Amino acid sequence: MGKVIISSSVLSLFLLVPASIIWAQTISSQKGLTTAVYSTQYGNVKIYLPDDIRPGDLISGTIVAEPSGNNEKQVARNLGALLKSNIRFNNENFPVDQANRQFHFNASQDLLLEKSMELLLADGSKPIQLTIPSIPVNEQKSTGPECMIPTHVITGSQMKITGPFDGNSSNTKCRISGEEIPIIAESPRSCFVSFPQNAKGMQTAQISENGRDPCTRQVSGVDMEISTGKLNLRKGENTFIDIKVTGLENMPDKATLTITNATPSIVTITNGNIQVIQIWPPADSANGIFTIHCPAISLGTGTFSVNINLDLPQPGESITPISEVPPGYTKKSCDCGVSVTVSKIGNAFKADAKPGCKGVYGIGINTFPVCGVLSTTYKWSVKSGQENVELVGKTDGSSLNIN
Repeated sequence: MGKVIISSSVLSLFLLVPASIIWAQTISSQKGLTTAVYSTQYGNVKIYLPDDIRPGDLISGTIVAEPSGNNEKQVARNLGALLKSNIRFNNENFPVDQANRQFHFNASQDLLLEKSMELLLADGSKPIQLTIPSIPVNEQKSTGPECMIPTHVITGSQMKITGPFDGNSSNTKCRISGEEIPIIAESPRSCFVSFPQNAKGMQTAQISENGRDPCTRQVSGVDMEISTGKLNLRKGENTFIDIKVTGLENMPDKATLTITNATPSIVTITNGNIQVIQIWPPADSANGIFTIHCPAISLGTGTFSVNINLDLPQPGESITPISEVPPGYTKKSCDCGVSVTVSKIGNAFKADAKPGCKGVYGIGINTFPVCGVLSTTYKWSVKSGQENVELVGKTDGSSLNIN
C-alpha cells in the first residue's frame, strides 16, 4: 500500500517501503534556518538554529522532542526517555527537559566554520553527532536598521524576518492576525517563526523587539495543495501529480516552482523529470491561483519519490531586471519619506515621526503590491556641544533623555 508524505515544500510518494529500520540523522539549511534532526529508537529530537552564527553572537534556538509509539502508553514512555537526554553544543549542555523549549547561548569566539553538535541519550548509548555548517565569512551579509518581513509565506513553513535583533528570543514578540506565535530561532540579524498552517490568504504580521515600536506588514499565506492518482502501480500504468498554489496575489516578483523526479528509473513524468517553472505576477497567478497537471507513467516497481519546491520572493533580494521578464511587464518603486517634529520637556526629548509611502512596487502588468511603511527607525545624536551632553538610555527609540 502506498503512502504520501507532504510538507510545505516537498512531496514524497512511496510505492514500496523497505522493511528494515534505519535511524537517519539529517541536517539542512533553508532560507537562513538550520534544522538538525536526530532520529532514535524513542523518536526524533529536532533543533532549530540560525545559519549565520558568528563568534560573540547571542543566539536563540529551539529544541523539539517528538516521541514515537503506536499508542498513548508507548508515546509517553518514549517521551520520558527523550526528556532525559541532552544536547551538547558550543561547549555547553542543554537539557531536552520539555517537549518544546527555547535555549540561548553566547557563541564562543573560537567557533570554527564546522561546528559539532551531539545528542546524549540517558540509556548510555554512544553520542549521536551532527556537524552544523557555517556561512563562510566572505558570504556573511550585514543587515540594515529596517525590519524586513516577506510579502508571501508558505503556510506551515518557517518565516524569516531580518532586522536589528539582539539574539534573545525571549524579548521578541510576533503576532499573525492577532495570534501570538513563538520565535523558534534568533540571531542579531534575523529571527524565525513558524507561519501557522491555517493562516491562508491575507494576514497581518507584526513583530516587536525588546519593547520597540512594532514592525507591521500585510502577508499572504500561500497554500500548496498536492493530489495524486493511483500510487500502487504496475509497470506501464499511468498516474498523475496535480499541484495547486493559492495566495499568490500581488507578488512583488516571480516565484519559482521546481519539480524533480528523484527516481527516474522507477517512474517518468511525461512533461519532464526536472521542471523549473517561473510564476510571474499576475499572468501566471491570475486571482492568486496557479495550477499544473503532471502525468506520469511507471517504468517498474520500487520507491517513487518526487520533490516539489516553491521559492517565493524574499525581502532584500534583488528584483528581477526588467530586461529579463516577459513582454508587457513594468517595474515600479515606492516613494517614501518622513516628517519629524521634536518636542522637549526638561531633559526629555520626544520625536513625533509621520512616515509615509506612496505608489506601488515590484514587477507586474496591471496589478502591483501597494507601498506601505513597515517600521520607523530612530537614531539620536548630538551635532554640537558633545562635551556638555550625555545621552541616557537607548538612542534608537522615539524618546531620549540627556544629562
